[in-house]
Amino acid sequence: MKIQIDANKAHAAVDGMIKKLNHFRRVDIGYELSDWQVHDMHRHRPFTMRSRAKGRAATVVRPHSLYEVQQRGKITKGYERAVRRLLKQLAGSKRKVRKIPKPIHRTSTRPYLRESLYQILQRRMQRLMAEKLKWR
Repeated sequence: MKIQIDANKAHAAVDGMIKKLNHFRRVDIGYELSDWQVHDMHRHRPFTMRSRAKGRAATVVRPHSLYEVQQRGKITKGYERAVRRLLKQLAGSKRKVRKIPKPIHRTSTRPYLRESLYQILQRRMQRLMAEKLKWR
């Protein structure tokens, strides 16, 4: 009696799954994070950091667009006019300048990422895993 087992097919199947896992963690997760921000959060240029060698991807969720965040940090012309007007008024008087008023920055207390958007991301990742990681 002679029994022969050919393990080449099993080895090829396991090797193929390892390649799929590597591609999933190095490429697919980063693309899905960017796609989620574009389609579900309506961001034109999402900031997704990909480290393909380490197999990591991270995305930055800003409260508003990058342009709005940068503009908010600038001092507006209206504020500059108000300060000039105040200094001009105080220059003619004998009063001392106590404090130059600071620009008002209004901030929201709402979370940047709503729970519904986080659930959409979870569903997208589950769908991606079911779609990409299959034994054949």
